[in-house]
Amino acid sequence: MKVSRRTFLKLSAPALLAGCSSLSYPSNLASPEITDTSLPIPEIPKEFVGYKIAFIADTHLGIYLTKDYLWEIFSKTKKLRPDLLVLGGDYIWIQRSQLAKAISSITKNSLSGLSRGNLITEVYNTTAKGASEVNPPDGICAVYGNHDRWEAPVTCKESLERSGIRVLVNDSYKIRRGSAELTIYGCDDYWTGIPKLSLPLKKEKNEIRIVLAHNPDYLAENANKLNELRVYLALCGHTHGGQIRFPLVGPFFYNISHRDLIEGLNYLGETAIYTTRGIGTVEIPLRVNCPPEITFITLV
Repeated sequence: MKVSRRTFLKLSAPALLAGCSSLSYPSNLASPEITDTSLPIPEIPKEFVGYKIAFIADTHLGIYLTKDYLWEIFSKTKKLRPDLLVLGGDYIWIQRSQLAKAISSITKNSLSGLSRGNLITEVYNTTAKGASEVNPPDGICAVYGNHDRWEAPVTCKESLERSGIRVLVNDSYKIRRGSAELTIYGCDDYWTGIPKLSLPLKKEKNEIRIVLAHNPDYLAENANKLNELRVYLALCGHTHGGQIRFPLVGPFFYNISHRDLIEGLNYLGETAIYTTRGIGTVEIPLRVNCPPEITFITLV
């Protein structure tokens, strides 16, 4: 019998509450894994051989994830010395369901007790300040996630941009080295925005194109266009890698249709799709067989 996510959470609620009552988040969240991947790029200009990109998504700062843990994430990222930092959306999480509210009442942190407006402001300001401390030479790019658009898209954008972070909404950011160019194109969120792939059909001779989208379903449903535009790398998050994964079975719940893109490196034609497991959690402050991930990609 197939059990829905909602039914699973209802049936599990007593055990989850009992378990969470003995834990102060993030003691039940492992230290992040750094996934180091060397990615071959066809026709890569020599100027970008060895180029390093750090990718972080789904931090979900809020009542579960602490500010100290988020600072640890950005501190570890800074030590990697990336050329570019890319943020994949969902920087906030505010509990809505009765289960999440019950768990939140017994997992206090420094954000507890804030009004909704103050919590939103604190989340985005803290995220922006932490990310800016990484200070990569080619800057920081970001896109919206569905939670950012649900909660406070204007505050999200303004907070990030005050710290020098470029929020890409169907727009691109170009990095030039000599005669070569790296184009980062950020799509609006698939669920809550109006995403578009508005790159010119003709790619420059010494240009690398990378697409950033929060939700891998959007990439899967536009695979032919990604190949036509000669996008050789696309980055996404949203899935949390499943968040709770059972041995041999895998995730008990998928929030995407294209399940093969739940995590890690996959290919859609010639386009490499990397889905990060992300950092934080939603609904319950727990990851099982699915540790948080800082993605570190070297172009070769």
